[in-house]
Amino acid sequence: MQPLKLVALDSEDLAVISAQLQDAVMRLADIGFSPKERRFAMVLNRFDWPTALAADGARRPRSERRRAAIRFEHVRKVLRQNISQSSPDAVLALLTISFEPAEPPA
Repeated sequence: MQPLKLVALDSEDLAVISAQLQDAVMRLADIGFSPKERRFAMVLNRFDWPTALAADGARRPRSERRRAAIRFEHVRKVLRQNISQSSPDAVLALLTISFEPAEPPA
């Protein structure tokens, strides 16, 4: 299977990536932010819907997850809420990715 490579240049593109990564799971240790490079990245396991769905829409008996990586450039700061840093093996689930411009140029 060929890797899926997507790039988001606007909010519509980001919505496509968000849909591909919806309900992905990751370890806390697989999330990183480099303030010097202004880069935020994470490695996750996303649900592979095309593999799970047969041509007629029926569910196959086996579901699969695929490794995925995502990075964001030009990130000034990263905040967390109710996520303890004390357990790097804690598993988190990604619900959605969205962009809300704060100040121009966003």
